Amino acid sequence: LAWFTDNDVATNVFTTNHVEINIDETTTEKENVTENGNGFTYSHVEPGDSISKNVTVTKAANSEDAWVRLVIKVTGDKVVAALTDEDTTNDIVFKNGETELNLTWAPVYDDEQKLVAATATYDADVSLVGADASWNPFTHVQVPTTWGNYYADATFTVELTAEAVQYDNNNQGFDAEGVVVEQYTAQ
Repeated sequence: LAWFTDNDVATNVFTTNHVEINIDETTTEKENVTENGNGFTYSHVEPGDSISKNVTVTKAANSEDAWVRLVIKVTGDKVVAALTDEDTTNDIVFKNGETELNLTWAPVYDDEQKLVAATATYDADVSLVGADASWNPFTHVQVPTTWGNYYADATFTVELTAEAVQYDNNNQGFDAEGVVVEQYTAQ
């Protein structure tokens, strides 16, 4: 026997997009500063100095809109100890213009429980939406005027990691469950 038959196929292709960000740093310092390939090296830093460190997080042209935040990691024994104790008088301060960032520092320990760093997450509910979207979280690092001889010859490093997560369909930002974060780090 023969039967009449027929079939038809519809093929649907779905392509996901992505989130991509970059950190750019500039400085207006003219002396005692050199580029180190992934940021700047500042020398001859003194108590009371307000050091230009203008940080901008930018959404890449081919990226979807994103929520962004900044993780600041500081290393250097004396400065880390100052950031993680309860006395804020010897803390370095991050400023955007004259406004101090409200940061809470958390200690980071190595496998032997030695204090090795302090981290703070600056999450200001910032979204990068639209073409050429960017965020300028801070412009200066302020060295305390209270630093005395104990801090002489101290070295500290500031590592910045910008993190991003998709904006569309995500009204909870970084608090959304199952968040996968895009990261970009600079020093």
